[in-house]
Amino acid sequence: MKDLQVGWNNGIVISTRDTLLTFDPQNCKKTVSGSIFISHAHNDHTKGFDSKNQKIATQETCELYEAKTRTKADNKKVLSYSDKIRFDDVEIVPHDSGHILGSAQFQIRTPFGTIIYTGDMNLLETLTTKSASIVNCDILIMEATYGNPFYAFPEREDTYGNIVSWVIRQIRENRVPIFQLYTIGKAQEVIALLNDFTNLPVVVDPPIARASHIYSKYNHKLVFLDSTEEEGQELLRHGNCAYLISNGNSNMIPTERKAARSVVTGWALRFKTPNGAFPLSSHADYPHLIDYVKEVNPSRVYTCFGSSEVLAQNIRKECKIAARPLPTIEQTSLMNFIHG
Repeated sequence: MKDLQVGWNNGIVISTRDTLLTFDPQNCKKTVSGSIFISHAHNDHTKGFDSKNQKIATQETCELYEAKTRTKADNKKVLSYSDKIRFDDVEIVPHDSGHILGSAQFQIRTPFGTIIYTGDMNLLETLTTKSASIVNCDILIMEATYGNPFYAFPEREDTYGNIVSWVIRQIRENRVPIFQLYTIGKAQEVIALLNDFTNLPVVVDPPIARASHIYSKYNHKLVFLDSTEEEGQELLRHGNCAYLISNGNSNMIPTERKAARSVVTGWALRFKTPNGAFPLSSHADYPHLIDYVKEVNPSRVYTCFGSSEVLAQNIRKECKIAARPLPTIEQTSLMNFIHG
């Protein structure tokens, strides 16, 4: 379309002659033009908060970002799901992407058709999230994190059961079960799981505690103890408990007791020693990505992040829809398009 550009320029870029929008920019030390949309609060999607430009995100995303980084998000505009914001002839509407608290996929309505950018998404309901909304569009820009056919996750309930059984086994063997996982999203799902299906106290490191307080504010009743507080420290030294630590804090285990370490990630499907590795993901797996494309029924698909080439190839084959990895747009070309 000669009056619409869709591509990658340090982020997802959607541009008409009058409007330039950037979604999830990756490096704000580089030039980022136009208003910035931030899909969710994970590190690889929040670089836009460093920009001086206007930032647009859900309230939950802003609060999780502030809790994790302990910095204030300024020059921001907050949107709730289904709210509308307009820039000239383009209207943007956020919808639930099912990934973590506050995560959004964006519907972009232009005079040349409707675009969906999924951000990171999950098509299954979990203990802490609803499934992603299904919104029809003409052009779909979708994540491909697990876009390889190898990634077909087991039933979530089975993984939940395996986690609980593993925890109980470690406690019986007088070990502290330790989970290494993402600070936001995965940690809160595991807290909810242990709250619902065991009587075991859950101790968490400070970053997880800060994020979990935001979840509790939004009606997720999570019960946990901060490892820096006296009760949490006492449980780690002498009591029965599970301990959750953020990725990157893997050596910060404040106990001399025997411990059993586990990881919780979709990538666990590739681990050669699966004991203590649980394939629980906040992303859609390959079968769900293909199902999503069929439900949304776009005329064109652009893939990004992860196995973008493989997913695009299989969308063409299985869905009979034009698909390719998101093309790169050079900065000079983008500016010439807007001002030409």
